[in-house]
Amino acid sequence: MSDSAIIEALTMIFNGIRLLGDGITLLVQMALATLGLQVPDVAIKIAVITLVMVSVWKLSNTISKIWIYALVFLLISMFAGLIPAVGEYLSKFFAVLVHYTFIF
Repeated sequence: MSDSAIIEALTMIFNGIRLLGDGITLLVQMALATLGLQVPDVAIKIAVITLVMVSVWKLSNTISKIWIYALVFLLISMFAGLIPAVGEYLSKFFAVLVHYTFIF
């Protein structure tokens, strides 16, 4: 098995995990849209990550380990979807920062 095949397999796994997080984000966005609220993807992902982290922390002794593993998997999928979004926002921020630096 070559290195490129391993990299391709890991990329496909990462994309699948990321799509799960993106699907959950889309469901939350659609639910909020029915209430008339427009919330950015990044805000929803950060809120879900925070909610899952608090749930794992508070409920770790009271619920079975399989639910803890499911919540951790959800947490990983949300982080995987958040990485490109944060990169996009940082690139926009630095582009604006560089633009204003050259103006002054």
